[in-house]
Amino acid sequence: MAKISSDSPTLLWLPSPLEEEVASSWFARIRHEHRLPQHALFEAFAILKPVDLDVSNLPLFFKKITHGIDVDKNSLSKMATQFISNRNNRKLNFIFNRDNKFQPFISFCPDCLAESVPYWRYSWRLKFYRVCHVHGRPMRFRCQHCNGRQTCNSTNLKIPATLRKVALRFCCHCSESLSDEKPIRAHKPEVIERHLLIWNFLWVILTRSSLSDYFTRKNIHSSIPHLLDIFLEDNGDTHIAEYRLLRFSLNNLAAQTISSPNDYS
Repeated sequence: MAKISSDSPTLLWLPSPLEEEVASSWFARIRHEHRLPQHALFEAFAILKPVDLDVSNLPLFFKKITHGIDVDKNSLSKMATQFISNRNNRKLNFIFNRDNKFQPFISFCPDCLAESVPYWRYSWRLKFYRVCHVHGRPMRFRCQHCNGRQTCNSTNLKIPATLRKVALRFCCHCSESLSDEKPIRAHKPEVIERHLLIWNFLWVILTRSSLSDYFTRKNIHSSIPHLLDIFLEDNGDTHIAEYRLLRFSLNNLAAQTISSPNDYS
């Protein structure tokens, strides 16, 4: 009997979850490894197709699809709890990248997708994540070739099987490379700093379950002073200029970014 490995795709083998990878990304890599559209994979395991896999009942999905397979349970546990605050408080759903039909999609960093194993990160699902904290460049919200969104529920099986391990590097609509970046307007350093501060701030808030219970679109503005105090407690070396910049940015975020996010082009 041939040894089961990533070179002989079978549902007896699953790719290892990666650092900060979201469930939709892991399932997408599974689909490409086995050349299966999403509905076929879910039907095979009697899983009800979710609207948004990342905020669904992940422990149940994982239990079914990993049955009898040696997978890193710690990585799966981290993946299952990434958006647990959102599953417990549906008012937080407004923070996700979703289109007018409520279909989930991701933003992406072309440099991150150029890595040896491209995958989708936790932060890429969130509206307010506008600058890659690794590469300091603007996140993209659409394919630079066809202008299509990278939807979490799509599997582009037109991508050759030989490229299955790097399938998420290619557009789910036109199959062109998402890492083959065309020149785009660069952010000014102060704009990049502003976005990274917003990300750092909101990361503190969203990872505190006691705070996420009341963090909604309607009350974020009135909560800013209290939330900033908490941020300063967690970041004691934050300079007063950063505090003022963050206050200004959060006011703009409350008024514009979350309610009417604009795509970069």
